[in-house]
Amino acid sequence: MLEVAEKLCDKVAIIKSGKLIRSGIMDDEIQVDYLEKTEEENSESSSENEDYPGEDVVEIVNLKGETTTVYKLADGRYMDRIERIFIFDGVDTWTDINGAEWNQAVN
Repeated sequence: MLEVAEKLCDKVAIIKSGKLIRSGIMDDEIQVDYLEKTEEENSESSSENEDYPGEDVVEIVNLKGETTTVYKLADGRYMDRIERIFIFDGVDTWTDINGAEWNQAVN
């Protein structure tokens, strides 16, 4: 991927998980820095969201009986397919932006 950027761009910015890793003129230093950071991350724990409790994908239900499937974001929040945001309390409850509480659905 860096080879394509090198051909098309004078300047590049490498962003991973919403964080700026490096920016500037495309040169060997940026490529080496990017590769080193990628290798570091790969050698660390395989769990990307280990700082945030909860499963990566969860089916939840509210008191009205509505269900949705939520997906964990990099920042620990959850989002469903219609882009509603949910906050997980770390135990058993997700709260949407309207304050409604949801719990994990029992299959």
